[in-house]
Amino acid sequence: MILSTNYGVALVELIRAGEAPIQAIEVGPWISVDRLRLAQQELPGWKWQFHPGNLISGVGWLPGTLNRLKSWIDCTQSRWASFHATFLPPGYARAYLKWGWRLPMLRPDTAVSMLCRQVERAGRFLDLPVILENVPPPPDPDGLCNYRDYPELLGRVLEKTGCGLLLDLGHARIAAEQAHQPACDYLGRLPLGKTRQVHVSGPRLRDGVLYDAHQPLGDEDYNLLEWALGHTRPEVVTLEYYLEKEPLRQQLSRLAAILERI
Repeated sequence: MILSTNYGVALVELIRAGEAPIQAIEVGPWISVDRLRLAQQELPGWKWQFHPGNLISGVGWLPGTLNRLKSWIDCTQSRWASFHATFLPPGYARAYLKWGWRLPMLRPDTAVSMLCRQVERAGRFLDLPVILENVPPPPDPDGLCNYRDYPELLGRVLEKTGCGLLLDLGHARIAAEQAHQPACDYLGRLPLGKTRQVHVSGPRLRDGVLYDAHQPLGDEDYNLLEWALGHTRPEVVTLEYYLEKEPLRQQLSRLAAILERI
């Protein structure tokens, strides 16, 4: 089990000071391939992992998506392609969150089949294993932009495709709150036995609603990680934080101690 974190200025400073107890660095599509190559020159000898996030939603819908993915994957030599497990075509969530538009939802069986096709197509093209990350549904009190049985639908996709799980504990906390469930109960509905990677970050409240803030971890987040590591055996634990040097150093130190103890 190795520890990784997001690339950023704070991480570079810690690495140069010899205070980053990590074994790999994760990047996403917010950094261009050209900028990524410069970062690799800046930090030679490190393992890199590319996390494409929502880009799976463009496979089969947006031309050029797979070629864009391959450029990042080839640059990082990633061990797998990790995608958000979204059951919506591109633009659906954005249309609701930005403009309040409620586009027609896919039926659950159709959504599962669509995601399975996207996963299989991406895996063949990239010649890599695919793992899928649980994501919280967009806040929608009417349930019109929501799949209430998301954990079970995700389990069906993993079973049909054979891909693994990227367990995001911050996302699970948010989804559990929306479902009015304890976080551990919600996690128990996910296919934990297929976990290959874990993401940790600190959610925060905004207007009374928990959201994916990527802020420093709190005690609740560390406790949830320890619970999750008692039920899974991931190959990688990744801290999704990149803002300030001292909070990053403290979080990585505490996470490294947890992984060493386990």
